Order: sequence, then structure tokens, then C-alpha cells
Amino acid sequence: TRFHAAPSFDEEPIFLCLEGPTDVEFFRRITPILRASDASLPDIGNDPRIAPFPLGGNTLKDWVNKRYLRELGKPEVHIYDSDVKYKDACASVNAREDGSWACQTSKREIENYLHAEAIAEVFGVSIAVTDTSDVEQDLATALGGQTRFKRRPLKRVLTEDVTPKMTIAGLKSRGGYAEIVDWYRRIGTML
Repeated sequence: TRFHAAPSFDEEPIFLCLEGPTDVEFFRRITPILRASDASLPDIGNDPRIAPFPLGGNTLKDWVNKRYLRELGKPEVHIYDSDVKYKDACASVNAREDGSWACQTSKREIENYLHAEAIAEVFGVSIAVTDTSDVEQDLATALGGQTRFKRRPLKRVLTEDVTPKMTIAGLKSRGGYAEIVDWYRRIGTML
């Protein structure tokens, strides 16, 4: 873990609002892979101006509607899964006039950006990964009904252990590279 001085509030910190802790871990672990091929992309996880945090599934609408971070006067980026229930939250954030923006993933969940080969490398089983498949459930089935792997929930292993195994070629093969880079570029323009 690297420690950085907190940014001055004269700098423009950004709040990167994600659904859950595994989404935060995905961003922290995919960043070095992206930056290895394009160092101009923001360094999520190490740049003290970017504060990623999970909003939590059931409290997400409160974070959006009650705007708990408003008093800090800093822009927010919200990236949510493709679930239709987040459509209104994205519209609400995008209607703000403070530089904040929100989007939904084009794929079902963040785990749908992972490549089947990286999953097989970690878990030792093969599953098909599509844009709409339930990766966690399909993996549990392939593991004989197990919902944990090495004593950790499958979702956590997917983001913490599989994500670092990803490559640019794997991201491109899954059709997610351009989308993810677009998120990073938009975040970069806000810094």
C-alpha cells in the first residue's frame, strides 16, 4: 500500500462513486494494466485526487438523491452496473450542473469485463463469459455449487485475483477496453 499526502482542496479531487467494494477493487487492479499501455490515463488507486468508494446497493439512491457530498463542492463520477434500476440515478446525477456525470456499464456487471482465460487461470475451471451472463453464478456452478474460493466470496476473488491477470488483449477480446478507457479519459479531464 502506498501512502500519499491528502490533496489540497485547491486541487480538484473527484469522488468516484461505485456500487460496491468489489467494483472499487476492480478499478484499483485494472488501472496498472491500462496505464502500462497508456500512462496518460489517471492512476485510480494512487492519485490522491481520486477518491473511489462504494455507495452500497440499497443506499445508492440516498447518496444520489440526498447528495451527501454536495457541501464539499467537488464533482462526482458515478459508474453503475447495467441494471435498469440505476437508470434514474444516472439521469439525476447527469442533470446536476456541477460537473458530475454518471453512466451505466454496457455489460451486466463489472465481472463481465473479465476474460474467461483469466478466470480459468485463477479458478482452474472454464466458463463462458458474455455481456449478460451471471459470471458469479456460472462460476459457482462450475465449481460444484461453491460460493467461496479459498475462504473468500467468489465475487471478491474475481475482482481481487482475476482482474490482475487481465491483459489489454483480453479486455479488447471481451469488448470492454474502449469503454473502460473512455471512463478513464473522462475522469482525467476532470482532474
